[in-house]
Amino acid sequence: TTVNGAAVTRILTGPDGRVSEVATDAGTYPADVVVLGIGVEPETALARGAGLPVGPHGGLLTDLSMRVVGHENIWAGGDCVEVLDLVAGRTRHIALGTHANKHGQVIGSNVGGGYGTFPGVVGTAVSKVCDL
Repeated sequence: TTVNGAAVTRILTGPDGRVSEVATDAGTYPADVVVLGIGVEPETALARGAGLPVGPHGGLLTDLSMRVVGHENIWAGGDCVEVLDLVAGRTRHIALGTHANKHGQVIGSNVGGGYGTFPGVVGTAVSKVCDL
């Protein structure tokens, strides 16, 4: 059973300690496995306070070199930035470790005198949970 838009109020377990039911504001559902899809928001209060540019989704705005827009000596990457969504053609906040790792490589190269770019993302992720 897939339930969208309901608030989970409790996850109930059986005598063996395994999940048995999920209680929501829309009802209670039997369950063997519970998969939660929750989002994150960038924590950019310090950056905002310093006057750095923040995009519509709350992440710092950077150019292709991961340099903060309008600030020649400040770079940012990872979960605190917005990146170009190559499909939609606008910035989005996509907090994925694979992207953060690439941001770090680009930033390290550029700070060290090299030249690297992060052109954007397609904005998809796939997860496999057991045999589902």
